[in-house]
Amino acid sequence: GASATIDALTRSATRATYGLRARCKEFGVHSMHMQTQLFDVLVSPILTYGSEVWGPALLHGATSPDTMLNKGGGAQQLQATFLRAVAGGVRASTSRPLLLREFGVEAIVQKWLMAAVQLWNRAHDREQGDLLRAVLAENLALSVAGDEPQRCRLWGAQMRKLLQLVGVDTSTGMPQLQPLQPSVVLSSFHVWFHAAWQGLPFNPRAAPEGQGLLCTYDRWFAASSVVGHGGGMADSGGGRRKVPLPDVVLNTAGINREHVGTLMRFRLGAHDLRVATGRWQRPQPPPRAERVCQRCQQGVVEDEFHAVFECSRYRRLRLHQRFACLFARFDAPTAQRPLHMLLFMAQQTAILAAFLHACWLIRCCKKEELELMGVVLPDEFWSSINAE
Repeated sequence: GASATIDALTRSATRATYGLRARCKEFGVHSMHMQTQLFDVLVSPILTYGSEVWGPALLHGATSPDTMLNKGGGAQQLQATFLRAVAGGVRASTSRPLLLREFGVEAIVQKWLMAAVQLWNRAHDREQGDLLRAVLAENLALSVAGDEPQRCRLWGAQMRKLLQLVGVDTSTGMPQLQPLQPSVVLSSFHVWFHAAWQGLPFNPRAAPEGQGLLCTYDRWFAASSVVGHGGGMADSGGGRRKVPLPDVVLNTAGINREHVGTLMRFRLGAHDLRVATGRWQRPQPPPRAERVCQRCQQGVVEDEFHAVFECSRYRRLRLHQRFACLFARFDAPTAQRPLHMLLFMAQQTAILAAFLHACWLIRCCKKEELELMGVVLPDEFWSSINAE
C-alpha cells in the first residue's frame, strides 16, 4: 500500500541525503541555500516518485496543516531532519513551519498534491478512448456513485476530499473529468497551509500562548518583513510564493560555523532562553508571560528582544568595540516596535552571529572560549556570574 511505498522511498532518499551531505562537506559547500537546492534536485524526486498515484491515499485524511505534515511520514520527517542539519544541528523539536519558511522551501506534501493534479490533467488531455482517460473517468464516476465503504478507497474520492480540504471547488470537476487549474490549486493550498501566519499580533510579547513562536519569527526575524511584506506568505503570479531569504541562508561563506549555528538557533526559537525552555517545563509549562529572565533583576520575559537589547548581563558585550557598531543606530529600542529587532537582525551576518555566540558563551560561563574570540571581560564580571 501507500505506507509501504513511502517507507521504501524514504529509505532510498535517506541514503541519497547522506551522500549529498558527504559531497557538500567534501567540496566545501557551506551555503545553506545551495544545500537546500541540491536536496530539491537530488532527493525530492525520490520522495515524490509515483506520488500522483499514492499521494491522495496518504493525504486525504488530514484535517489541518500539522496533521498533513504528519501524514507525510518518514518523507516529510526526512526533509525536516535535513533542514535541521543544514541549520547547524538545531534540536529535533524545532518548529517545522519555521524551518520551511526560514529556508524558503515547500513541504514535500505540496509536491505530492501537485503531482496528482498533473495526473488528473494529463488524463483529461488524452483523446477519447485512451486507457488512462477512461480509467480515471470511471474512477471518478464510481467515487460519486459507488457504495460508501468502497468509495473511500478510490483515488477519485481521495483526490476530491483532498482538494476540498485545501479549499478547491470541485463541484464542476466531479464526476466529469474537467481540467484543474494548477495555479488555482497551488494558491488555495498556500492559503490553507499557511493560514497560521495570518492575523498575527503586531507585538510578539502580546501574542496569545499558541501564536507566540510564529509571531516572534514573523515580526522579529522574517526577511520578508524587512522588505515590507509583513507576513511574507502571499502568492505572486501563478500561485507561487515570493519569500525573501535571510542573509544567513544565502551568504555564510567565511563565517565561523559555530557562530552561524548559534544564530540559526536564535532565529528559529531553538535556543536556551526561558521563553523557549519554559515550553518543556513539566508537569505544566508556565505561561509565556511568567518565563522571566533570571540573569537580571528587571522582571522581564527572557525572550530574544530582551537578550539583545535589555538584559544587563550582556551590557559589556554591547559596549565592546567589536559589537558596538550593532547598536549604534538604536537609541531607545522597544519591543513594541518590531522594526527595531528586524533592523538589528538584518545587519552584517558575521558580526551579528559572533555577538549572539558571545552571549551564549556568557550564559554558559565559558570564559576561555569567549577570550579566544578576542572578547576579554574583567574578572569581577565572571566572579559576579559565578556567585549567582
